[in-house]
Amino acid sequence: MREEILAGLRNAVARGQTPEQAAQSFINAGYNPQEVKAAYDMLTSGAGMVIGNASAASGQGIQIQQNTKQAIGYQQQPQPPQSAAPVAPPGNPPEKKKGSNTALLITMIVIATLIFLGALGYLFYVLYMNN
Repeated sequence: MREEILAGLRNAVARGQTPEQAAQSFINAGYNPQEVKAAYDMLTSGAGMVIGNASAASGQGIQIQQNTKQAIGYQQQPQPPQSAAPVAPPGNPPEKKKGSNTALLITMIVIATLIFLGALGYLFYVLYMNN
């Protein structure tokens, strides 16, 4: 079972999660916390320098290495949900596209003009052609 967890941790790290996040995900999924910790220790002891060096380029390597043992304390902390789309702040309605309203207005004016000209033409026809 530990090899399965270790492979899952490696896969999660390869996909961009931190080892701490990956371990917490396994614990939240119901895996044995002791087995997850053992697999986590195997991952970080063997790859700790690699992870630290790779993350040091982004300025997080030292921070991750220092917080590694503290973060895996298995405290169940709820993770905030990550949304795929940005959410507009409350009270500000989303902006409408101005182009679609303009096109609709122009179309309505053209149709109204054609109806008016047609009615005017019919009126002249009736008034002047019948006499």
